[in-house]
Amino acid sequence: MALHMAVEEKDTAKVTDLFEGGGVHYNFSVTPNNILILHRCARLGDVKMLQLLLGEVLLEAQPSFLDTVSTYGFTALQWCALYDHAAFAEDLIKYGCDTTQTNYRHKTAWDIADALQSNAVLKLFDRLAASHPQLAQEQQRRKHRPEVPDTFRDDIQLDFTRFVLWSVML
Repeated sequence: MALHMAVEEKDTAKVTDLFEGGGVHYNFSVTPNNILILHRCARLGDVKMLQLLLGEVLLEAQPSFLDTVSTYGFTALQWCALYDHAAFAEDLIKYGCDTTQTNYRHKTAWDIADALQSNAVLKLFDRLAASHPQLAQEQQRRKHRPEVPDTFRDDIQLDFTRFVLWSVML
């Protein structure tokens, strides 16, 4: 729990001390929601903390680490899209995250950014589509997608975990 609290406080010195002291792991979740340190960093847009975390992960394991999903299938890239953190999203893409992963509503990070008008992330995706094959394919699909209203309703039944998703103490 101390590791999650230090990330919430953006205390890189304390996070470094915790990793050096042992007994903590970058894939440790304190709640049943599978919110990892990476997801917290993405929500906060803390690029320095991302660099610190990536230093703890073997190079070969970084892509799968970056694609780990929380409850409801959200990746760190999707959390960046939700909170419009373009710099963090750019680093995730640079380090090899999968931009095509979908959440429980079958939405990619680009879909989420578009729905919420996360302009910084949308500009980033448009810019990177020129050199990133997955984003280029999604950009082409989006150009040919018809305008259809989204009829999904998630207000019909609300799960308690949605209200405590970010809680460090549960």
